[in-house]
Amino acid sequence: MNERREERSAEASDATAAGFRRAGAFVWVAATGAYMATASKSALGGDGGEFAALSLSGGVAHPPGYPLFVLYLRAFATLFAWIPSVSAAHKASLAAALLGGLAAWLLFRVSVAYGASVRAALLVTALFAASPLTWALSTYPEVFVGNACLALAIAWLAAPSARFRGSERAFLLALSAGLGVSHHHSIVLVFPLGVVALLAAVRETQSLARLVVGSTLGFSLGLLPYAYPWLAGRGALGADVIGWGDTGTWSGLVHHFLRRDYGTTSLGASGRASEPLAQLAFLAKTLMTAFVALPLVFAASLFVARAVVLPVASSLRRPRLALLLAIVVSGPLFVARFNIPPKGVGALIVERFHLLPAALLFVFVAPAFNGWLDALRPLYARIALAAALASSSTFALLALPEHHRPTVERYAENILMTLPEGAIVVGGGDHRAGSFLYAEARGIRRDVVFLQPSLLLSPAIHRRMSERLRMPLVGPVNGTLDAHALLMQLVRSERPIFVTDWPAPGLAEQFPSFPIGPVLRLVKDRADVPPPLEVLRYNDELMGRMRLEDAPPLRGTWAGSLADDYARPWRALALAFAPSPKLAGECAERVQRLAPR
Repeated sequence: MNERREERSAEASDATAAGFRRAGAFVWVAATGAYMATASKSALGGDGGEFAALSLSGGVAHPPGYPLFVLYLRAFATLFAWIPSVSAAHKASLAAALLGGLAAWLLFRVSVAYGASVRAALLVTALFAASPLTWALSTYPEVFVGNACLALAIAWLAAPSARFRGSERAFLLALSAGLGVSHHHSIVLVFPLGVVALLAAVRETQSLARLVVGSTLGFSLGLLPYAYPWLAGRGALGADVIGWGDTGTWSGLVHHFLRRDYGTTSLGASGRASEPLAQLAFLAKTLMTAFVALPLVFAASLFVARAVVLPVASSLRRPRLALLLAIVVSGPLFVARFNIPPKGVGALIVERFHLLPAALLFVFVAPAFNGWLDALRPLYARIALAAALASSSTFALLALPEHHRPTVERYAENILMTLPEGAIVVGGGDHRAGSFLYAEARGIRRDVVFLQPSLLLSPAIHRRMSERLRMPLVGPVNGTLDAHALLMQLVRSERPIFVTDWPAPGLAEQFPSFPIGPVLRLVKDRADVPPPLEVLRYNDELMGRMRLEDAPPLRGTWAGSLADDYARPWRALALAFAPSPKLAGECAERVQRLAPR
């Protein structure tokens, strides 16, 4: 009799394990397939253009370099060259989609490790994976999904059910931490989970010396990707790789690693003060909208009465406390320091950092759904899962076409087709820089130089740009660059000078210029500015040859900020033709068709 009971128990255990594995496989296949099917085919804003270019040519990304992600993109492009793709940007987006599927799978596994049932883990994984923010970041090359993967791996190692023990747990923890630092520095914000995992490893080990040696080795291996920017800086990877900073020397590599060009503890180099209340409000908005988080608020409230509703196993109390601390540190405490206002494209920059605390939050609240789902009949539980998936994915799929507009990639292409030989384009913004960088990586008009004045604050970049332009550029004084002096030097250089946007206020009145498509041509004297009718004819002919979209993008997006550049000539001409209502009206209509909605 006892033998039969044991056999039935073993069979039930095997069936449960098999169901768990099938559910995990379903999560990975479904998420990866959805992300790959909707991966962006063009270079996008933010850092998307830069990473698309790096996937094609290799090199050093902006500080702190993100060498693990760059190596991953390069390896994916090489090993999976046989995968059908439209462009290098599309191939990089497919690589990001693979990481998105891995993040969903890890979230499912870690949620179960922290006390969630399989159905509860499936529910929160559906809410997370199908959210607009996760879906967007999983369909073009950005570092944030990979960062969430490594953070979830560390959380997994901190769980009491982790299959690795003692020195093995410590080695994998150190390796994950090192790889995390090589991927994105915000991984240090999950240190409470690392501490719990390390203490568990110390208690389990039989040889403390072996644990120390293994941890040191694991962390060193994790940092090994930083050899890549060092080799790139020394020219060992070829002359055509993208370079940022002076990473070929030890001091330059450390400078790059510590993000000193931006300020080590600052999000941006603008010098603005942080706005804690605005940032916290924006974080709350992201969690409530991008992740359909109302069910999570309900679920979190169950933890207040967990002694009655949701008992927590004693072995999980310490890891769950560490998980909660990691959420607070990587969420409210971290974002409160941001010095980029969460408005317009600033909101797009900031919201990417919300993915990490959101992923950890989903793990934390997942067990709260156990009792609720277990109380439902299997059919109703499946309906609840389907409804959660459908609601999140609907919002994501509706937002994706706007997010994936080819505006950013075409921006540089449209400009480069109009410029004379040896032109210099002065502009700002990661989306503009990424657009030109991606065009250069593809070999389009390498005679044209895109110059970002704010980057000249870096001595290495100032030296490199001076060498490329063959002139000693105006440099910063006491950490400030005189944009007027820089533009004056460039205008006097006899090279054709264009600006996409003015690097400082008031310069538009000081430098004679006229619009040519989405850029302004600077001239030495106001007498060199063509009459409005000539500017009208030239822009009319030029816009007819450019690749423009049928409908203007939304305001407050990367594409929307570039649409204003296309509308600028017609806005200026409408003012110039004010005495002629017919011409002014025609130009105003062009503004309406091109300006962001």
